[in-house]
Amino acid sequence: MQLTPASGMTVLSANPQHQDQVCCSHTSMFPTTWYLRAAQPGDFSITVNMKGQWSSDSRVKYDVTNTTTIQVLQQVQNPNLTISVSPTIAPTQSDVTITGQLIGAASPTTVTLYLTRPDNSTISTQVTTDSHGGYSYTFKPERVGVWQAQTHWEGHGGSAIESFIVKIPTSLLIVAYPNQATYGTTISVWGNLQNSANYTGIGNKLITITYTVDNSTWTTLTTAETTSNGRYRETWMPDAGVYWLMASFPGDFQAIESSSSQVQLIVTKDSSLLTIDPITATRAGETVNITGTLTSSRGNPLPSKTIELTALYEGSTSWTYLATVTTDEEGLFTYPAWVMQGNATLRATWSGDPNHLGQTTNQTVTLMKIPTTTSIQLSPSQIEANNPVNITGQAQDGDGNPINGTINLQYSMGSDQWVDIGTATTNSSGYYLYTWTPTAEGSYTVRASYQTTAIYASSASQANLTVTQSPLGKIIDIFTKDRFLGTLMTVAIIVIVVAILAAVFLIKPKRSDGEPEDQQTQ
Repeated sequence: MQLTPASGMTVLSANPQHQDQVCCSHTSMFPTTWYLRAAQPGDFSITVNMKGQWSSDSRVKYDVTNTTTIQVLQQVQNPNLTISVSPTIAPTQSDVTITGQLIGAASPTTVTLYLTRPDNSTISTQVTTDSHGGYSYTFKPERVGVWQAQTHWEGHGGSAIESFIVKIPTSLLIVAYPNQATYGTTISVWGNLQNSANYTGIGNKLITITYTVDNSTWTTLTTAETTSNGRYRETWMPDAGVYWLMASFPGDFQAIESSSSQVQLIVTKDSSLLTIDPITATRAGETVNITGTLTSSRGNPLPSKTIELTALYEGSTSWTYLATVTTDEEGLFTYPAWVMQGNATLRATWSGDPNHLGQTTNQTVTLMKIPTTTSIQLSPSQIEANNPVNITGQAQDGDGNPINGTINLQYSMGSDQWVDIGTATTNSSGYYLYTWTPTAEGSYTVRASYQTTAIYASSASQANLTVTQSPLGKIIDIFTKDRFLGTLMTVAIIVIVVAILAAVFLIKPKRSDGEPEDQQTQ
């Protein structure tokens, strides 16, 4: 569609801009408004040409030209008749007040107020000036667009023309759902733009969504366009924090600007999952490879995070620092250089970040102890009671290497009860020596046990020892077993002791006073 104005007329604007564009379909037509200005009064011809072709049926075409004549009259403006409009931008169905003054005329005087709607239709009303020549008229415009107001005093010309714009009143809503969530949750930010006069949605309008975390600086989140029913919706995955959100509509030639109220959104830190892969049994002194994974509660890997590894060894009260490692893109970490020195609790610690809570995890690691052998020899293996026997032997690992440690020595005399003899300590060659004197006759089983350590397993071996009585013991045993011989032996011993004491007393010289004298060496 194309408009050709006559000479002396200027096209100010068109709404919408349909020149040389598809403007309609075979089922509907869209009106087009042109705004023109004439340089001087007179008659002007305007030609409109419409050409078209239905895209669905190339046989249907049209080429229509229409011409019309517009008469532009000379405006006579009376400088003594003033006019003003307030407000100059107003919502539909709200008060617009037109005021002015007629200067130098008797009061009261009737003036005519002409109001031109956006579609160029006109309404008029009579207004009477007050004692000072002033006049006022208030009305509620019902149509959206540019209005014009002018007053006329019969026979004396008119006032200047004042324009004002009537727009759709709007209200704007914003909702954040959910309004409390953990990091990683997708937040739906939605709302609607309505005509606040009749609560119908306003479509095809741009809504700006902003947020603040400090109630001072506002940051634009996004711009969304309303649907035909005035709704808009966006999604957002914010960092952890406390947010205030607001939606705003800047207004346009049809609708008045508006802003929503502020809504609060609280996003808390997400939890994390830190794991250490199971460690297979190993021997002391061997290198262990530590691996593990760090993810969010949803299982998403957390890359480039720092993990601290420490160990608490068995019998210790303080943690030993091992290393600090960093997770890769898959959230995996590894440390291949842990040399174990004993049973330990392995700990991995992550302190967290702005969006995730920290995490600590432990794993108990038990060494596979080195097997040992312990030998024992008795020298001699048969002795009389109250005579010493040397207990010797050697402690070795499974490869025959000597080991240091404590050897527990015990004996048993045909029962399951073991009696402690003592302990021996191996030397650098793994040998030990202990001397023991058994006091009772009998058959002994002597056992040497190597005590387990954090590194080595326990082991034991045993040997047999025969202890017999001494000759004196045999004699004593004969007499103690026969009651008569035992009594006779006891009396004999008493007689012998008394005889020895008497002899000592009689042999010793006596002094003149009856006391024995000390013998002097000649």
